[in-house]
Amino acid sequence: MGSGLQHALAGAILVVSVLVGMKLQKKFPGIWIYFFAAMVGFILHNMIDRFFW
Repeated sequence: MGSGLQHALAGAILVVSVLVGMKLQKKFPGIWIYFFAAMVGFILHNMIDRFFW
């Protein structure tokens, strides 16, 4: 798996997470923070994997 594909996948997941979070926020105010936390966790997990493996 190339790093370009990994970045594209991470970017797509990030965009989808934001869009889904924004849609859900209208129905359920406050839920967006959980999507944001999951997104940040995912990014940090990828960064840690890249630096320490």
